[in-house]
Amino acid sequence: MTRLLLLDTSCGLTSAGVVDAGGILGEVRLDLGRRQSSLLPNVVEDLLRLLDVSLQSLEGIGVVVGPGVYTGLRVGVCYAAGLAEALGVEVYPVSTLDAMAFEPPLWDGPTCAFVRAKRGFLYAAIYDDPSSGPCWGPYMVEAGDLMGRLAGSGVRLVRGPRCEELRLEGTPFRFEELRSPSIRGMIRSVEAGLSSLESPVDVRVMYLREPDFGPPSCHG
Repeated sequence: MTRLLLLDTSCGLTSAGVVDAGGILGEVRLDLGRRQSSLLPNVVEDLLRLLDVSLQSLEGIGVVVGPGVYTGLRVGVCYAAGLAEALGVEVYPVSTLDAMAFEPPLWDGPTCAFVRAKRGFLYAAIYDDPSSGPCWGPYMVEAGDLMGRLAGSGVRLVRGPRCEELRLEGTPFRFEELRSPSIRGMIRSVEAGLSSLESPVDVRVMYLREPDFGPPSCHG
């Protein structure tokens, strides 16, 4: 892997990491609250200084583009696109759900990753194998409908933050809970080819709304 700066602002927290062929050189995860927009450049600058990595040595930028918290996503995507354009490099747009599906421990079976959309609704995708991308979704679905779809499927769930609508304790589902996608999950998504390089001017936030609903294609 070439030297990349990876960024995530999709779920309320701010994560930044630098990776190259040798793995993760360093990473940080912070709760910046409403200061995310003003402090993100400082977070990146401090991380690069700590690692003794120059901006000019970066060969690309990966950024989580959604779904997730729209304001946070705009902060991360706009910053990544602007920095990439200034450096003359391209951007890897990474799906929140793809990165979450790669979160260890991986296991031999279907995985469903989801984050909160709005009250009673979730952004979700189902994966037979995360390295092949989702076989269903990503869609915005009602929490109850998602559980009905998954009942009896033996699926592993990866739950994002603020998903009070979907209580998993005491259910037969095996689940992991994440505060946000990890840098390692982003790396695995990029390495699996689920994210293709794009020009900075073409990078967009993935914001799933009701008109984006589509028919289910597996696990029906």
